[in-house]
Amino acid sequence: MGECDAFVVRRVYKTPARGDERNLALAFGNMLSVYARYEYKTKDVIAHLKGAGLWNGLCEYWRRRKKDPQEVIARALSLRRLAA
Repeated sequence: MGECDAFVVRRVYKTPARGDERNLALAFGNMLSVYARYEYKTKDVIAHLKGAGLWNGLCEYWRRRKKDPQEVIARALSLRRLAA
């Protein structure tokens, strides 16, 4: 066929901590919009995020950016409530 008949393409699978920040942020934003609509408190949102399995990934993401998770959630909830 061509000069590269032996060329094999293999997919490199991502590990859970590699390249998932965007998906994690999108899931968090969508869930937060729902929580704000139903007027959840910050502590309730944290409990739900822990139950959904997102908490550890989000905390790691915020830790790298030197942000307090509780403050991030409280601020995001208030901004979404004002926008609604």
